[in-house]
Amino acid sequence: MIKKTEKVKKMTKTEAYKFITKGNHKLSPDVCSFDLPVTEMVCGKKAVNTCMKDCYARKPQVQYPKCLPSRERKLAFSKSPSFTSWMLKAIETLKPKYFRWHTSGEVYSQEYLDKIVTICKATNHISPHTRFYMYTKRLEDFDFTEALKLDNLVIIDSLMYDGLNFGVIDKAPKGSFICPDYKGSAMRIKTPKGPICGLDCTYCMTKRAQDKGVYFVQH
Repeated sequence: MIKKTEKVKKMTKTEAYKFITKGNHKLSPDVCSFDLPVTEMVCGKKAVNTCMKDCYARKPQVQYPKCLPSRERKLAFSKSPSFTSWMLKAIETLKPKYFRWHTSGEVYSQEYLDKIVTICKATNHISPHTRFYMYTKRLEDFDFTEALKLDNLVIIDSLMYDGLNFGVIDKAPKGSFICPDYKGSAMRIKTPKGPICGLDCTYCMTKRAQDKGVYFVQH
């Protein structure tokens, strides 16, 4: 996507959206995201064995021909030496309120995680109100020590409850925060089809979510 010789210039919004996705049917327009393919290499063998069958992020790769190639281009981009510079330019242009790492995909290497940390740190200077967050099953695979300490990055352990933080509502761990995006919740009744995340609910963008976790109801 980016050649080594290309210089980072001032970026337009149209150009920024080539790198960053703005909202979707689940996320508020206030939420931007960066997505990667759902594969064993990216997500890790543990995640593939644990949740690939029910993985919501994987389904678009099967249903829509353009989805997987787009995610694969972003994976290649994330390995580029220019990744951090170009992402920072895109964030500086869009100044998103919230930024989700990986509505699909995962942290796939220590080098990539270190780039995320660099981006989050630098964003404090160019877009100080932007709040980053991610869900991950790979806390034991890489060193998240520095990432977990960042004030503007929330990292939610998807395996916090000795298994997936996902299932039927009756199996929700006692005292856990239950994501309100499920059929029958008060928020979903109020907003039947529109986005809840980043609009009606911003729990996952707070350090409480990192400390206490989140449980998602299967639907």
